[in-house]
Amino acid sequence: MADDQSKRYARSALNAVRGVSAEADASTAGATLCYGQWRRYHLDVGTMFP
Repeated sequence: MADDQSKRYARSALNAVRGVSAEADASTAGATLCYGQWRRYHLDVGTMFP
């Protein structure tokens, strides 16, 4: 019984970690995309920022 409960707990913890890392990946991709568009815009305008 206790073993079954610990397995269930471990699985839910793993799913929570997966969800957080997937969310982090998505936000990182979004930030990278926004930064790329921002860079392109400034390069087109002719003003370059680091």
